[in-house]
Amino acid sequence: METKPAFSAAVLEVLKQDNYLDWSVRVKTYLMAQDLWDVVESRSEPPAQENATVFKAWSKTNAMALHVIQMLCGPDTFSDIREISSARIAWDTLAEKYKTKRPDPSSR
Repeated sequence: METKPAFSAAVLEVLKQDNYLDWSVRVKTYLMAQDLWDVVESRSEPPAQENATVFKAWSKTNAMALHVIQMLCGPDTFSDIREISSARIAWDTLAEKYKTKRPDPSSR
């Protein structure tokens, strides 16, 4: 049975409201290394459930990618994607909300 390396060693920081750019680079690299990025990047619809083998493989990859994204969110950012079952939609939701946020220089 194949095992994946622990992502906590690969991505040391969870997503907060002010670290999206660094976080997203690290998570994307991890997902690519684990062959999970395609399900996040794809703009096509999930395969039809009638093709059970293909749908099962897609569902497993989606669940693995979504799990990584969820586990690497802080409590505040996780609440934004808690109800989402698609890795792509979760990724896009986080990008839309946090990508343009910059840390306040006066808080340093």
